[in-house]
Amino acid sequence: MPGLPVGLSTSEAIDRDPFARAAAVRAWRTPPDFVSVNVGELGWAGIMRAAVHAGIGVEAGLASRRDAEEFAGSPFAHRVVRALVEVEGGVDDAHDVAELVPTGVPQLWHGYGEKTWQVMAAGATAGHDVRVGIEDVLILPDGRTATSNAELIAAAVSLIAPPA
Repeated sequence: MPGLPVGLSTSEAIDRDPFARAAAVRAWRTPPDFVSVNVGELGWAGIMRAAVHAGIGVEAGLASRRDAEEFAGSPFAHRVVRALVEVEGGVDDAHDVAELVPTGVPQLWHGYGEKTWQVMAAGATAGHDVRVGIEDVLILPDGRTATSNAELIAAAVSLIAPPA
């Protein structure tokens, strides 16, 4: 779809070697609009540097308060397209991470498992973008198992849409 930004992961689950991931980012002949870099992973700064030098946007993945502190003190703090607040815990953990994101850096919130829905609602209420998908949660807010990403997205829209 024209105009829709495309992002790719640089997760260590793809390749444990951060030098190999940074080299892959530099070598892309047709780069994505942005890459997601998890600050809690070894070599994150080198991967961000490779992306910035290649003209690729960066989304900073922040899963903990420590990640957020490290990111906020880095030279990349204001060079990202957004901060991805992606917590295993609940809303309190998301707020703890989000309060450390530098002013002016857009945020996107998402959670994991059953806490996804509370994190998403809190993020939307705070005016942040939100994300949901089968990689995050398989259970709908009403307890039924989701059969598709489309079903999760429909549930998210109904959860965060303003009342008519």
